[in-house]
Parts: sequence; C-alpha cells; structure tokens
Amino acid sequence: MRLRLTALAVTATALLATAIAAPPAIATAPAHPRAQLLHTVHHFEGSNCEPQGGQHHLCMFGDHDFKGGGLALEEGARIPRLGDYNFDNTMSSWANNTQFTCHWFTDSDFKGTEHRMNPGDRVDLPSQDDNNASSVYCEGSSH
Repeated sequence: MRLRLTALAVTATALLATAIAAPPAIATAPAHPRAQLLHTVHHFEGSNCEPQGGQHHLCMFGDHDFKGGGLALEEGARIPRLGDYNFDNTMSSWANNTQFTCHWFTDSDFKGTEHRMNPGDRVDLPSQDDNNASSVYCEGSSH
C-alpha cells in the first residue's frame, strides 16, 4: 500500500510539473476585425511618414505643405472613424505613395462627400476641404 501511494505521488508530481511547464491548450477566439487595422495604420511626427525610407503608405498630414505629423495607412487599410485615431477633421495635406487609389470622406463610416486620392498624387488641401476628413480607406489586397 505504501509503495502504491509513493508511485501515485511521483506520478502526480510529474503531471503537475508538465502542466506548469507547458502552456494550456486553450482555444482562442479570432481577433476582432478592427484589430487587423492596428498594423496597417500608424502615427508619425513631422513630415516623413515612411518608415525606413519605404514608400508604400497613404500619408495624411495635420498641416499644410506635408508637415505636422499625422497618420500613415498601408494599402487595404480602412478607417471608418478617424476620431478613433484622434485625427477627425485634422487632415490638411496628403501624399498617396501606394499603388492603389484611396478615398476620404467628409463623414464617418465612408459617408458624405467622397474624395479620390490617386496613386502618386500629393495634395495640399484647399480651404473648403481643409480639416474635413472623417473616414478613409485605401484599395488594396485586403478588399
């Protein structure tokens, strides 16, 4: 009987050690769809929105003349509410360094007046469009 209890204790200790060392096999729910946007949108300072000299972003600037920092979006990014990024009604200039057409809208959820942002174009917004963007998306591989 004593031998059986000792063997049982050794087995229990081994199982406990294995359970502690290995992470539990728990099924995780898929990420929220908006979580995918986190890697396609980033804030930047100043006038250089392209990290490490790359040229694959739509650069939305807070000031005229492509200055003032802002948001950089990768191809396929969709932002239904720029206010979620503290950038609602803030854009004063933009540069589309992607190979795809992007679109900005005067209202959230891609509503209101639509404005095209063609690949390769750089625009310093006129006064009637200045600080009026509330949503934006770029065409690309995720559409």
